[in-house]
Parts: sequence; structure tokens; C-alpha cells
Amino acid sequence: MLKGIAYLRVSTELQDIERQRKMIDDYSKKNNIQVVKWIQEKVSGSKSNRAGLWELMQCNNEVADIVVVADMSRFSRQDDLIQVVSNIATVLQNGLDLVFINKPDKIYKADTQLSMSDTIMLIVEAYSSAMERVKIVERLTTQKEIMMQRNPYSYFCGDVHFGYKIIDNPDYCKKQVDGKVARKILVEDEEKAYLVKEIFKMYAEKKTIYEVTKWLNTNNPDHSYSYSWVCHLLSKKIYIGERCYNKKTYYIKPLIEPELFNKVQILKKENRNKAYNCQVEFNPFKGILFCGHCGCTFFQQRKDESNNVSRSKYVCNGKKLSYIKFKKSRKCSSHNIVKQEVWDATLLTFMEEVGLDFDRHTKPAVKYLKADISNKEMTLQSLQKQVSKNEKEMEKIAKILLDCDIDSLKQRYKQRYIEVENTNKELKKQIQEVNNEIAKISLKIDEMNKASKTRCLTEKEITEQFKAYIDRITAYTAAPKKHFFVIHFIAGKEFVVLTRYGINETWCAKLNLDYRFDPQTNTCIRISDNKEFTFSELEDMAVNQNMFSWNSSEQIKKEN
Repeated sequence: MLKGIAYLRVSTELQDIERQRKMIDDYSKKNNIQVVKWIQEKVSGSKSNRAGLWELMQCNNEVADIVVVADMSRFSRQDDLIQVVSNIATVLQNGLDLVFINKPDKIYKADTQLSMSDTIMLIVEAYSSAMERVKIVERLTTQKEIMMQRNPYSYFCGDVHFGYKIIDNPDYCKKQVDGKVARKILVEDEEKAYLVKEIFKMYAEKKTIYEVTKWLNTNNPDHSYSYSWVCHLLSKKIYIGERCYNKKTYYIKPLIEPELFNKVQILKKENRNKAYNCQVEFNPFKGILFCGHCGCTFFQQRKDESNNVSRSKYVCNGKKLSYIKFKKSRKCSSHNIVKQEVWDATLLTFMEEVGLDFDRHTKPAVKYLKADISNKEMTLQSLQKQVSKNEKEMEKIAKILLDCDIDSLKQRYKQRYIEVENTNKELKKQIQEVNNEIAKISLKIDEMNKASKTRCLTEKEITEQFKAYIDRITAYTAAPKKHFFVIHFIAGKEFVVLTRYGINETWCAKLNLDYRFDPQTNTCIRISDNKEFTFSELEDMAVNQNMFSWNSSEQIKKEN
């Protein structure tokens, strides 16, 4: 008795898989086959990523002797006909026979190559199956459209919009003749529909989407709703009774009045325009400023007079409630850092160790202009050679004219002399034009070089230079408004900078390489004698004893 693998597939609920199972059972009993493995999947044959088909491709003659399939359409209706034939060839190469019950006389034998006639026949059958799929899709689409026309609440598949639920259609009957009544219908879910109405009402009253989302999650603790989910819900036209299917609109009873929906859309557009037009403050230390206490990055809290935020500040992400809950950790103990404080500390260190390159952004342009001059000089040399060549030819023609007594030849040489002379005049004009262009470009280069010496670099330009040399900046809080900054250069050097940022007293001091920061004690250690210094001691040494590079914020701004 042969061992067999039965492969069954249905693409819709209307198809009965038991019919295929009975066909395979009858064939197996008749042909003395014992089915040892049933592979069943419910998916469209047009989809190539089918788990059941993949499982079949992995089977070999150790599992069974033959694969039994009801017909070619069960095996695949893919448009890729070559892939269908390839799948059949794979089954045979795995040591399994293959038979389609609708053509029981033809058994494809294992470990054999498909003949040309077999390949052609399989391609024809696969093509027929693909065409059948197209026709079925067209029939189903037409049938569903008729269902929607009869009852716009008809439901076929897919996600259900919030505010609605799916129930069995009381008008559906399995014995119906035309088959144009849906099994399921869409109805209003009163509890969720109430929430939809409240969401639209709150937004129309100029509540923010964040406030609406917070209210929704507070009143519905069993579910978690996101900002983007609420934003998307406010745009759905189904709530004003417009239900779309296959690019056509069908009308049902609205949950929201059209006037309210339109008001919400206008408010959304206004808020979106405000977001686009708002000024986003540049963050020069994005990605390189880290908290030494918890290791988190800092986020920038921009200046906002309406919220009593008078200066742009950096706040550790470890102080965010969402981060604390996610990491199940304690709130970071670091203090907020004024943006200018970090800027002054970094600029002071950078100016001493590297220095700002004022030509950095003009060098590419100057390089391009110099290359343009080189090209024009090559053109100029070529033109000058042509002029010199023509002048020599004119000299030869002049000598010939002096010695020639034949009038016809004289006339011909005169004509040639005039042509060469005119050509030289045009060439000399071109030479003059090229010389003028070279002079203009040279003048432009001089102007750019002169401007680069006197221009002020923008914050973004200075930041680009920072990030070209600095790997990271680690911030430690010594006391309120007092910080240590450890600036790590890519080359390997590390410098400790002290900052004090207050209303009456603002300064920063850069320690030399003999000092390193100890994060365990929040102090600095002098390497030469291993002596420990607190912030207050270093502050006295910097401000009163002038032992380190020291500057106030105002002085740094003037130098910059």
C-alpha cells in the first residue's frame, strides 16, 4: 500500500473542504493509498506566501510516496505560471509522485524531469486556473456591490470601525436563490458610538488631541488608545454616514452631524498649519549630550514665555514619568541645564583645543571656482594655439601672393587669406571673453576669502565643527546651577569644565589634562598627586586664583 499526502485548499467560506476530502478518500481507497498526512489551508491560491504549500514543498519520500490533489486549481491559481510548474517539479524532485484527481490517468512520476509536452499542458492548465481566479474575483466583486446596493450595512471582511459591531444578518438564508444577501451586517455599538460622539464634541470645543486621548484612557482603563488612533478616528467619513467600498460611496445612518464633522476638520487643518509654521529651536547637542547620573540623553525644553520658561533648557530623559515606568527605575536626580551653559563650556574648550575654521563653508565653493578657472585656462591655451597656427598660415599665403603672377590663383589665395583673418578675429574675441570670465571668477574668490575672515559663523555652522571633533559630552550636577561637563574628544582627550550659571554670576572654567572627573564621588582628582577637589574648591581656584582657563559668558560671546 502506498503512503500518500493529501493537499486541500479553499479560498472562501462558501467552498466546502469536505468535498475535496471525500474526493481524495474515494481515490485513495480505489487506488490502495493510505493518507498519512493531510495538509489543509484556507487561503487564496493567488497568494504565493502560503504556509501549507511551503510545508508540502518540504516533504520527501521519507514521509510518503505520492501527493494527491483534487485538481490544478487547488494547487495554485498564481499568475506566475513558471512558478507553478517549478512547484510541481520540486515535488517530483523530492521523490514524490503527484496526481490530480480530475485527471487520474496522468500520474507525474518521482525523480523524473517533466517532458516538453507535460510542461506545456501544465502551463495551459495553470493559465486556465489563473483566468478562472480573475473571473471569480470579478463575480464576487459584482456580487458584493449588489449586496451593498441592497443593504449598505453589509459586511464581508476586514477591520470594523470603532463605534460599530458585526452581527448575523437576520435576512440571510443559506437556501437563498440569488446569493446576494450578506451573512453579516454592520450595526451601531451604542457604548462605543457614545465615545465617538464625545471625542468629536470635545475636539470641537477646542480640546487638544492629547487631552481627548487622556480622557479616553482614563474613562476606559480596559483599553489603551493612542494619540495617532484618535487623530485618525477624527478623519473617518463613516461617522457622517459615508461608507466606502471598492471606491464607491454608500450611505448609512450617521453617528455625527455633518456640521460637527466639518468643524472638526477645519480645526484639525488650522492646528496642523500652526504646527507647520511654528519655529523649531535648533538643538546643537542632539545625540552627544548625556547625563552622568543615569546615562540617559537630554531633551531640549525650548524657550516659551507663555509657560514661564525664560531660557532654553536641557532636561534629562531619566526624569520623564514614562521612562521611569518603562525602565522601572527611580527618577534621575540631575538638575536641568541652561542651554547657554553647555554652549559656553563647549565653545571655551573647543576654541582652546581646536579653534573655529571660518573658511570651512567657503572652501568647497572656492575649490569649485578654482577648478572652473583651470578649465577656462585650458580653453584659453587651445584658442591661443589656434590663433598662432592661423597667423603662420597667413604669413605663408602673403609670401605666395607676392611671388604669384596668375590672377586666378591670386584671387583664390586672397579669398583664403580673408577667411583665415576673419577666423582669427573671432578667436581673439573668444580669448577676450574667456579672460574676462577668469577675471570675474578670481574677483569672486577674493571676495569670498575676504568675507570668510570677517563673517560671523551661525550656530549650526559651529555645531558642525563641534561634532567633527567631539564624541560626547557628559553632564554631572554638583549643586543647583553648578555643573561639571566632561568633554570627550574623538582623538581621545578628555577635559573637565566647571560652570556656574546664575543671574548675578555666570562663568565657566576649563581644567587642564592633569584633572579627571570621578563620577563615584562627584569630584575631580588631580592625577599628579592624586588629590581630590570639590566643586567649591575648584571654583575658588578658577575665579580667585586664576589657575585655569576661565571666562564669563559675556566675554565668550564677545570673542565669538
